[in-house]
Amino acid sequence: MTRLQSLVVLAAALLVFLALLFGVREASRWRAVNQPELAPDRWAMQELQRIDALQLPAAGNASDFTRWFPTSPVVIWSYVFS
Repeated sequence: MTRLQSLVVLAAALLVFLALLFGVREASRWRAVNQPELAPDRWAMQELQRIDALQLPAAGNASDFTRWFPTSPVVIWSYVFS
């Protein structure tokens, strides 16, 4: 294979890679846009469950725990269930 043919193959491979990268990016943006928004109470419950699943106090990350819960969890629960 000559040097010119090698460059053409390399350029074609680069174009295919860039097209795939662009396609994956657009597909992920489309999926993110088409997700319906949750009601505020459902969103809050989902966030509380996500934070609870981190198990920060049990892992010894108390500073991370206080960062995620700037107020008492009891106050947050009272807003969700009131």
